[in-house]
Amino acid sequence: MTTLLTGEAKVLGIDRERKVVEVCTGSGERLSLPWIWLRDHCRSATSYNHRTFQRKQDLLAIPLHVEATRARVENDKLFVQWDDGYESESRMKWLAEMSPGRGTALRASVYSKRIPWGQGQQLHDRPWARVPFSQLIDPDSKMESAKKLLESLWVYGVAAAVDVPPTVEDTRRAVEAVAPIMHTTFGDIAAFEANLERADTAYTTESIGPHTDNTYWTQPAGLQVFHCQHHDGTGGENILVDGLALANDMSEEHPEAYRILSTVPLPAEFREDEGGRKKNHFANLDFTFKHDPVTGHLVQIRYNAYDRAEMSTLEADKVYEVYSAYQTLGRAIASPARAFELKLQPGTTLFIDNFRVLHARKAFDGRRVMIFAYVLRDEFLSRLKVAGVFNGL
Repeated sequence: MTTLLTGEAKVLGIDRERKVVEVCTGSGERLSLPWIWLRDHCRSATSYNHRTFQRKQDLLAIPLHVEATRARVENDKLFVQWDDGYESESRMKWLAEMSPGRGTALRASVYSKRIPWGQGQQLHDRPWARVPFSQLIDPDSKMESAKKLLESLWVYGVAAAVDVPPTVEDTRRAVEAVAPIMHTTFGDIAAFEANLERADTAYTTESIGPHTDNTYWTQPAGLQVFHCQHHDGTGGENILVDGLALANDMSEEHPEAYRILSTVPLPAEFREDEGGRKKNHFANLDFTFKHDPVTGHLVQIRYNAYDRAEMSTLEADKVYEVYSAYQTLGRAIASPARAFELKLQPGTTLFIDNFRVLHARKAFDGRRVMIFAYVLRDEFLSRLKVAGVFNGL
């Protein structure tokens, strides 16, 4: 991109050797727009349905080597005449934002909004959102309150709705004020306690180390929500670990281990029986660290030592290096300095980014009832864009 003097948008020329239309935007930016891309991205009513936001033009009907014959700018729109007689149109402002190569920088800028907290104490000092329930459900403030909570989830991986009545239905109202609840084999939103109703350590009184949920699903939950409805005993503190800071540190301090865990898929599963017969068996094979395919930024940490399945896909000569890398990660996760600890009380509904923040629980006694729900990752990203937090992923 070349920046020229600010002024009126105009066509600089048609380069037939490079097969591009050269334009200058009103802000002085010079854009080189490949012919086939420009033709495919025509936004006239003939080629694009502006009501459904879908393309109408058949891509296969566009000649790959279509040629631009004339181009002009009128009313901040670029009109291009093509050698097959078609005339395309695109808004100059839109071209400045969406032309080839712009998406990479836009995606990177969105990821750069995230703030890692490598030490648990750092989260205590961060302004992560605690939004009153009354503001989340008030018609006059709900949109701005939901945006505040969503933005905190993107920036810090954590947010909370406070003063929520400790019932399943009011917790549902708090969650749905932010995003739709994800329906899974566990239901949509429910209260659970230590009764082994489901074949999962969460349904016991035992301590659980830091992990992310749903490593056994191809599409794990994007957000996880917790609300302690009742606890008449001791213990049960929740612990959070920032996977983004963890990944940053691992890539710098243990680059080979990080490379292995980013390129060698590891299996996970969830199995349960009912009445002596198999009820569920979910399985997934994926990387521990997953990255944006364009920018390379961390998208997801996928770590649950409890739900690891048989390591039968590992080649024998790779076993020791993979185990070494996984143990290196496990030791980093277990570092007490990384832990942010809080004791959830009735009234506080905690939201965490399941693609980023690992959660754990200390052992407890007494009766403890926890309400939980999931939100689909795609719904989370959609709500971020609808709320105006960003528009790039």
